[in-house]
Amino acid sequence: MRLLIILLGAIWMSVYPFAAGQAAPLYQAVGDDSFAPFIYLNEKNQPEGHDVDILHIVEHRSGMRIKPELMEWNQAKQKVLSGEKDILIGMSRSAEREQFYDFTEPYLVMRQVIFVMKESFYITRHEDLVNRRVAVQKGDISEDLLRAKYPEMKLYYYASQVDALNDLRVGLVDAFVGNYYAGMYVIAKNNLEDTIKVVGEPLQEVPYGYAVKKGNTALLAALNQAIIEAKKSGEVQKLQDKWFGENYFAASERQRLIRGMCYIAFGVAVSALLLFLHVLSLRRRVNQATAQLRAANSQLAEAYEVTIRAIFKALEHRESNTASHSVEVNKIAMAIGAKMQLNAEELANLNWGTLLHDIGKLAIKDEILLKSGTLTTEEYEIIKQHPRIGYYILKDTEYLAKAAEVALYHQERYDGKGYPLNLQGENIPLLARICTVADAFEAMIADRPYRKGRPWHDAVQEIIKHKGTQFDPRVVDAFLEINPEQFVKQ
Repeated sequence: MRLLIILLGAIWMSVYPFAAGQAAPLYQAVGDDSFAPFIYLNEKNQPEGHDVDILHIVEHRSGMRIKPELMEWNQAKQKVLSGEKDILIGMSRSAEREQFYDFTEPYLVMRQVIFVMKESFYITRHEDLVNRRVAVQKGDISEDLLRAKYPEMKLYYYASQVDALNDLRVGLVDAFVGNYYAGMYVIAKNNLEDTIKVVGEPLQEVPYGYAVKKGNTALLAALNQAIIEAKKSGEVQKLQDKWFGENYFAASERQRLIRGMCYIAFGVAVSALLLFLHVLSLRRRVNQATAQLRAANSQLAEAYEVTIRAIFKALEHRESNTASHSVEVNKIAMAIGAKMQLNAEELANLNWGTLLHDIGKLAIKDEILLKSGTLTTEEYEIIKQHPRIGYYILKDTEYLAKAAEVALYHQERYDGKGYPLNLQGENIPLLARICTVADAFEAMIADRPYRKGRPWHDAVQEIIKHKGTQFDPRVVDAFLEINPEQFVKQ
C-alpha cells in the first residue's frame, strides 16, 4: 500500500513538478488590449474577457501562476516570438503562424468575415474587395488571408478592430475584414446594428487558442492538459455560453440589467415579484415589436439595395466607363462627406446620389455617349441633358429623392455658371456640391480610351485654382484633408 502511494505521488510530481511543495513557476502571458469580448482592458485598466477567464481555469487546473499583460496586438506577438514573454493569449492558427509558434488545443473556432455599411451594395463577397479600401487589424490573421488571396491588394492597417470599424462607419474605408465575434461585440456595444452589417460567407474558419514560442514543448503540454480537462468538465462550454450566448449580441445594456435585477428580486415578497414579472412581460412585448420593426426595416433596406443594384447594373452594361467612374466618384465623395461630419442619413443619400449621378446617360444615344472624338456643339448640348434625365428617372422613388437632387445639380458651379439651372453658392444642395468636386477630380485623373489621366497633384492644383468659382470652398478644404493621392489607381 505504501509503495502504491509513493508511485502515485511520483506520477503526480512528474505531471505537476511544482505541486510537491516547491514554488509554482510564474509565466508571463501577453495579449491584445482591445480585442473584446475575448480580451481587453476594462474600466479599471485590468485584463478581462473570455480568454482571461479561460486563463484562470488553466491556472487552477495546472497549478501554474500566470500573469497577463495586455498591449497592442502586433507588439504582443513579437514579445512571445523573441522569448521575452511565454504565452500569447488568444491566437488563430494558420500554416504561416505555425512556422513560428506552437498552438494549444483550441477552445474556439474563429470566423473571419466582411463588415460593410448597411447601405453598401457593391461588396457582397470577398471577390468584391479588389480595388476597394479594405481595413484590417495589423498582425491579424485576416491580413495573412487577404495577402494570400490578393497579393496586390492595398490594405489599410489599424492597431485595433475598434479603430477599423470606426473608420468604416465614417466612410474612410469601404470594408473591414476581421473577427466576427469581436466585430459584433463592438457593433452591439455602440448601437451600430442599423449602420454596419456582415456580408457573404466567412472567408475562413480557424482554430483559436493560446500560443507559445516554437519548441516550448513543456509549457505547451501543461497548457494542453489543463485545456483538455476543462473542455471535458464542461467549464469551457459554460464560458462560451456566458460570453457568446444565443442572444448575447442582440441584448442591449438595459436587457442585461433586467436579467441582473431578476436575480436581485428573487427573494422579494410575492406581490413585488408578480409586479416585476408583469413589467417584464410588457417589456418583452415591446422588445418583440421592436424586433419585428427592425426586421421590416432590414427587409426594406434590402429592397432598396436590390433596386439600386439593378439601376447601376443597367448603367454598367450600357457603358462600363461611366459605371466605373461613378464608383470612384462615390469613394471620393464619401471620404469628403465623412470629413465634413455628415450624419448617417446624409451619408446614405450621398452614397446613393454619387453612385447614380450619371444615370441620365442611359438615355443618350450610343453614337454620342460612346464617341471617341470631339463632340460637336449640338452633341454637347444633348450630353448636357443627362442631369435632368437622371433627375426624372429617380425623383418619383421616395428614398432616392435626395439622390435625384445630386443627379440634377452635380454640374452646377458655385459661381452660378453651371448647368442646367445656373444655381449659385448655397442654393446648390451640399451633397451635389460634394459630388461636383469628386466628379471633377476623378475625371481628371482617370485614363480614358482617347487620353491619359493627369497626374493627381496637377488635378489637385486645378481644384484649388477653381476654389470659390467652380467649387464650394468648404468642400475643397475637406477634399484637401483626405489625402487625394489614395484614390489614384496603382
